[in-house]
This record gives sequence, C-alpha cells and structure tokens, in this order.
Amino acid sequence: MMAVDETPIPEEAAPPAEQDSLPRRAARGVVWAFAGGLGARVLDFVKVIVLARLLAPEDFGLFGIVMLAIVLVVTFTQTGFDMALIQKRGDARAYLDAAWTVLVIRGAALAALLFLGAPLVAMFFGEPRVVPLLRVMSGSVLLQGLVNIGVIYFQKDLEFHKELAYNMLTALVSLVVGIVLAYRLRSAWALVWAGLAGAFVRCVLSYVLHPYRPRPDLDTRRWSELFGFGKWILGNRLLWFCAMQGDDIVVGRFFGAAALGIYQVAFRIANLIATEVPEVLAVVAFPAYARLQDDMAQAKRHFLSAFVLTAAVILPMAGFIVVAAGALVEGLLGPHWLAAVPLVQLLAVAGLGRGMNATMGALLIGVGRPAEVTRVSAIVLIVLAAALVPLGWMWGLAGVCCAVAVMQWTGTVLLCRLVGRVVDLSWGELWRPAMHPLIGCVLAGAVALATSCLADTSVCKIAWCGSVGLAVYAAYLALACRYLGCPVLDVGMKFARLLQGA
Repeated sequence: MMAVDETPIPEEAAPPAEQDSLPRRAARGVVWAFAGGLGARVLDFVKVIVLARLLAPEDFGLFGIVMLAIVLVVTFTQTGFDMALIQKRGDARAYLDAAWTVLVIRGAALAALLFLGAPLVAMFFGEPRVVPLLRVMSGSVLLQGLVNIGVIYFQKDLEFHKELAYNMLTALVSLVVGIVLAYRLRSAWALVWAGLAGAFVRCVLSYVLHPYRPRPDLDTRRWSELFGFGKWILGNRLLWFCAMQGDDIVVGRFFGAAALGIYQVAFRIANLIATEVPEVLAVVAFPAYARLQDDMAQAKRHFLSAFVLTAAVILPMAGFIVVAAGALVEGLLGPHWLAAVPLVQLLAVAGLGRGMNATMGALLIGVGRPAEVTRVSAIVLIVLAAALVPLGWMWGLAGVCCAVAVMQWTGTVLLCRLVGRVVDLSWGELWRPAMHPLIGCVLAGAVALATSCLADTSVCKIAWCGSVGLAVYAAYLALACRYLGCPVLDVGMKFARLLQGA
C-alpha cells in the first residue's frame, strides 16, 4: 500500500498517558457528539417539517439552488486546513493564525464572487428569482470565513460537549427564525434569512465558546506545510461535492425547482437517522485514529468496535424509513409531498452505504491515507456520472435515486478493500459481525410491514412500525448474542464501561 508523501509538520506522538485515556475520552466524546449532532439534526428536521407545511416544494427548490451555488464555490476552494490541524501530531497552535488568515481572505473573495455571479447561476437553472436570494445568502460565506479557528480544538481534544452547545444554539436560532418568517412571508426568503441567522450566531459563538483570539498571519511557509496534507482533503472534498451534489444539479437543471425541492426533502428524511450515527462516530473517531497512527493493531480494534455499533444502529433505522416511508411523508409533511415516498425509500438504501463509507473514511484519513480515499472518491464519481443521466432519463427522479445508491455502494466495496489492506482485515472479519443486525433488520421489517394494516392513520402506522420493529429486532439480537456469537452486546457493554469510567 502506497504511503502518503506529504505529512504536516512532524512532531512527537501523544504521550502514553494520553493514549491510555483515549478510549474513555473517545467514548465520552461519542455521547456528547451524538447528543449534539442528533439534537441539531432534530431541530433542523423540525424546521423542515414545519416549513414544508407553510411553504411549497418550489420554495425549497429555489433555496436548494442557492445552496448548490454556495456549496459549489466553497467546496472548490477548500483549503483542508481544518482536517490538517486536527490530524497533525502534537500542538498545532502555532499554525492557527496562518490558517485563519487564509479562511478570512477566502470567505471575503467567495462572498463577492457569489454576489456578482448570481445572474449566471439564475441563467443556468432558468430561475431569475434566485438572484436576490443568492446575493443575500452570500453573506453567510463571509461569516463562515470569520469563524474562530480555535473551535477545531473541540474535535482535536475530544471536547464534544462544547461542540454540542455550538451546534445546538446555532440550529435553535435557525429554527426559530425560519418558522417565524415562514409564517409571515410564505416564501423562500424565510429559508434564506434562517440560514443567514444561523451563520451569524455560529460565528459569534465561536468566539464566546473558545478563548483563542486569531490574528492575521501571512506566513506562507506555514500555509504550505498545512496544505501538504490539506491538498488531499481538498481533492477528496471536490470529488465528494461532485458525487453528493451532482444529482441535485441534474435535478435542478432538467426537472425544475419544484422537483428539486421534493428530491432534497426526500433526501433529508432518508438520511436523517441512517447517517447521523456513523457521521458522529466518524467525527469522534478521526482524532482518535490520528493519535494511533503508529499503532495499527489498536486502530483496528477501535475501528471494528465502531463498525459493529454503526451497523447495529443504522440498519434498523434505515429499515424503518423504508417500511414507514409513506406514513412518514404523509403524516409529517402533508399529502402534497407524497411524490417523495419512493424517493425516500431508495435514498434510505443509499444512506446505508453512505453511513458505512463515513466509518471507513474516518479510519483511512485519520491514519494518514487521504490520497487513497481521494482515489476512491474519483472512481465513485465516474460511476455516478455514468449512471445518473441514463437512469434519470428512463425513470425520472427514481432513476436519479438509483444512481446515487449504485454510487454509494460502489464506494463501500472499494473502501472495504482499502481498509482491509491498511489494517490487515479480511472481508469475513469486517462483515461477519454485521450479518446478525442485517438478519434482525429483515425480520423486524417483515413483521412490521405485515402487521401495519392494524393501524389506520399515518401517525399510528409510524408508532406501530417503530415499536413492533424495535421489539422484534431487539429480541433477535438478544438471542443471537446469547446463542450465535453475535458481538454487538459485548461491544455495547464495553462501550458502556468506558462511559462509566470516563
């Protein structure tokens, strides 16, 4: 396996005492990060549900176009400094000012570019209403550049309780502003002002919650050292954007703003829970893996525990979304969103692959293999490009969802092979622990689906499928752990002991 040529500023590894406490700190970090991440996602989801009843799919589509333009320019100018600073061994404080200076300059330049280029974006999508929306929303990019660089230590030092306050307060402000303005304006402007308010609060909180005060630093030598690692993160994020947003671009360009609104809301529902757990685990695990770069055996053990927990949690959650998609859409969003039901089901399957990929990607980048992850991203992008247009042409939005699922699971297969080579892990060792959660998920889904006729309303069906499915799944896992050697319970108990001692 080829090693990464560029590594940022070699320093001493973490002291043994710090490594000894790492499992407990990581376990505690999972709880805080999961609470913060899930809480922020729940608040964001509540905002989507309420706004979906006040606004039309077309309003969501217009805002979706605005965010596509912003994410495009932000992603294609990523420095990768944040990941480089977290991954870097030892203390990175000498490089914070240099990184912050680049981010401020970049934020100001991108805000100006979006403001001036708004008519071109509107011309591409055939939506002149996008121009004023994008010009106002461009202010969020400037605010993002001004965020205190010191907040990266929330992740680097596994202080996720601070990250919880940071994310929750931002999401809460965006929720309140969005609902109040949606009720009064009944237009896409509610989404724009809510997003801008969230960006402003996030910037202010970064200085309230972390004592570091950045100052301008034009030391290009430090920029170059950080970019040695960051360039691979940049490449991976560029490919990630094309892979994750290419479907949105195609839908918005060829199907219109209303179709884009339906597609993006369906994506949020499908990925709300199925990707929350692995993404939170990935955020927590990344700095932990970075501290274990010289101990692959321990990194392997941590990864297997994270992979087992990920599979045991996201499989039943994704299964619930597939089985109860109709009730979820009708009960939460209303009958005018029913076109999203098959999209939710297909995207939930894609979300499973995305969740597995997040878990494996955190390991590979954390141990210093970002180049390999970038190559995988390039391959899955080619797969998406080859499948997106023909499947979309044949089956419309459902075809787009199928292309996304093919892309995600192609990435899963490639990352499995790569992880196996990096930490000496066979396919059997990796996937055997996930087989019992999969079997339990299938049984739970079959029972819930077969008995869902006993519930007559959407809300009742959601409650019935959730409770019955959970009971069947938990019963099967308990039996499998006792009689069939399923490791989920052992991993869960080990994690609980780490929390107790943390």
